[in-house]
Amino acid sequence: APASPLRPVAQPAPAAASALTLQGHIERRGDVAVQGGWLGEPGGAARLEGFSIGWADKPQGVDLAYSCRVAGLGKQPAALSGNFAGTRRKAAAITGVTFGLVGPKQKSFQLDGQVVFSGSPPQAIVNGQEITGPTGQEHLVAIQVSISPKSEANAPRYQSPWEDPAITKIYKAQGG
Repeated sequence: APASPLRPVAQPAPAAASALTLQGHIERRGDVAVQGGWLGEPGGAARLEGFSIGWADKPQGVDLAYSCRVAGLGKQPAALSGNFAGTRRKAAAITGVTFGLVGPKQKSFQLDGQVVFSGSPPQAIVNGQEITGPTGQEHLVAIQVSISPKSEANAPRYQSPWEDPAITKIYKAQGG
């Protein structure tokens, strides 16, 4: 069944963002797939019980890894893009998620997105950091993820120590 339109909570992904397909099982709704939007309902209460994130145009040298913490079962093993995280046919709540870019070219890409736990505002995804609700018992209700190449303008540039006026003093000869 197609996902219902949701009001945007996050800023749209950059135009150069990769097309990610989010698939998941939502309580009382079944299996849902979305591309470039929210998987689940940010303002809703229905549990997102498992998910996978497909990255069709994934470049060589980078991948998306994600894992979740399931109530009563603990932290699940990490999955790479295209693989499932969570539980099947257990109606178990996801109470924590972690997303991160991996591989030798991971620093060339930017991971963005948000997750929403029941009764809580959206939280930004931070590469490699577990995200939970305020008490750690709230269940996951929605995910939105994007990956884009880092632009050259935002890439760190080597700065010579000579460019730092706090370090460099220029002495002028006194004419006489």
